[in-house]
Amino acid sequence: MSFTSLPLTEINHKLPARNIIESQWITLQLTLFAQEQQAKSVSHAIVSSAYRKAEKIIRDAYRYQREQKVEQQQELACLRKNTLEKMEVEWLEQHVKHLQDDENQFRSLVDHAAHHIKNSIEQVLLAWFDQQSVDSVMCHRLARQATAMAEEGALYLRIHPEKEALMRETFGKRFTLIIEPGFSPDQAELSSTRYAVEFSLSR
Repeated sequence: MSFTSLPLTEINHKLPARNIIESQWITLQLTLFAQEQQAKSVSHAIVSSAYRKAEKIIRDAYRYQREQKVEQQQELACLRKNTLEKMEVEWLEQHVKHLQDDENQFRSLVDHAAHHIKNSIEQVLLAWFDQQSVDSVMCHRLARQATAMAEEGALYLRIHPEKEALMRETFGKRFTLIIEPGFSPDQAELSSTRYAVEFSLSR
């Protein structure tokens, strides 16, 4: 056996104060050295394992944190989307309701104005007929006919030229006046696109 291949073991303990070193002491020192080396190896293995576990825990923590962040962002985006959709639906419902209310109010105003115009035509005709020597039943009938004819569209009043100024002052633009030179001064004809009523104060 070559001496160059012999293992060398450094003993850190102080040598005994004797000229001859007993083999038991050397054996004990070698045993202690081996135990120390084994303890170092075990300690290193434990530290390495703990380090690897710590690294894994840190990686898992980072991965969990990233996953949680992604989930939170997705939940936030979903919440934002749902909130916007809900607000949009509520706004549309309110807007449509306002439009319906406005339309109903406008329709009510138009109906009221139309009713007022019809009543005004009837009242004007009744007042005008009441001043004449004509049967009141006929006056009411003509007034109702005029109101009904007003619903059919434009009204045309044919009169004698002498009555033009009076009719314009009395009825304004309610009727389209048509001058009929062949009519007698007390003769008039009220007509629409579908009906015509002729009357005379002397008949």
